[in-house]
Amino acid sequence: MQKITFYFCSTEYNDVKRRLPSFVFSCPDDFSHNTQITSPHDKEIIKCIEECVEPWNGSWNDNLVDTSPLRQDPLKKICDCYMEDLKKICYHREINMQTNLKFVHTSFHGVGHDYVQSAFKAFGFQPPIPVPEQKDPDPDFSTVKCPNPEEGESVLELSLRLAEKESAKVVVATDPDADRLAVAEQQNGCWKVFTGNELAALFGWWMFSCWKENCSKDADVKNVYMLATTVSSKILRAIALKEGFHFEETLPGFKWIGSRVKDLLDNGKEVLFAFEESIGFMCGTSVLDKDGVSAAVVIAEMAAYLESKNLFGTLMPLSLTQTSRIRNRKSSQMITFTFQNGCVATLRTSGTEPKIKYYAEMCALPEQRSVAGLHACVSKCLWAEKTAFRHQFLHGGGFLCCFLRGLSWLFQPVNWLE
Repeated sequence: MQKITFYFCSTEYNDVKRRLPSFVFSCPDDFSHNTQITSPHDKEIIKCIEECVEPWNGSWNDNLVDTSPLRQDPLKKICDCYMEDLKKICYHREINMQTNLKFVHTSFHGVGHDYVQSAFKAFGFQPPIPVPEQKDPDPDFSTVKCPNPEEGESVLELSLRLAEKESAKVVVATDPDADRLAVAEQQNGCWKVFTGNELAALFGWWMFSCWKENCSKDADVKNVYMLATTVSSKILRAIALKEGFHFEETLPGFKWIGSRVKDLLDNGKEVLFAFEESIGFMCGTSVLDKDGVSAAVVIAEMAAYLESKNLFGTLMPLSLTQTSRIRNRKSSQMITFTFQNGCVATLRTSGTEPKIKYYAEMCALPEQRSVAGLHACVSKCLWAEKTAFRHQFLHGGGFLCCFLRGLSWLFQPVNWLE
């Protein structure tokens, strides 16, 4: 269960404070705003743990869990508060209660089932249809090769099959710890599994539209913010430029988003939405982290609203996403290339897996309507990235030189879109 801002475990705080040096708490807010811990505190905590590895006296007392005055089970209170707070981002309860749309949910053998069921109830929906084989926690993840909804249709087989059987048009999938969300929609007899960037375009549009319809007369759009990690799509920036709100980027990882959101809230700003391309979404600010439960029910309300306007099934946001600038972040082991034609390509090392990740996005001018041409441009950038990395790995030499040499060849002539 995610930490939420209106409940803080003071015993945990006191326990940590008792075991850590005072300098860590020179800025106590860093430990009380319920976001992920950022540097340098993470390194100092690890250091202190490594300096104190001996168990406390009495640590092996079997009766401690039953007799300690610190013991309590706050789960029900947290859940009740969370579900009540979730209603703040429910804008069309009557439509939700009347919709004929059916939803299928899979929790990928994780913890999301009960919470998604409760969230749908909080929004006035009928409960989503669970995938029975994947409803309950299973540490072996026995029905999927990889319990990661980012893998798309290949891991959603049971969900899609159940949706077709039940005539459900939308599948929502939360990962095992329920902080990420994948969405599939049936379109013209086929299933469309949305990317994280495509979902972000929908969430961003939806959250701002709802804010605009429900804000007070004296509300200032310049006080509104949305955020994304720097390797994610720039689609929210385009919306922000049109609508007048602020868009900011952070380093990859929701710990950076959460920390920045807290800063903005402390300065009286209003944050509607934040995301990372790896299907992590933050709708509202009850949870200053990615949260698949709230994202699942918000996407359901969006679908129900669009269906009531006869627009459901028409959403497929286009997110395609000569060197003018090279931006390198040494601390994050990431390099970004920005091209004159609007294409952006980024490479970085994964923070959790032994792999290199690469990203590319094309933002074309309005008159450049050729989707095939835009796809071709993005494909060229990806080809150059992969080829340069492979050449550097096999033959040595500078990766950047290989990449730039490949790009200079690919983007001749400059007027490739004409």
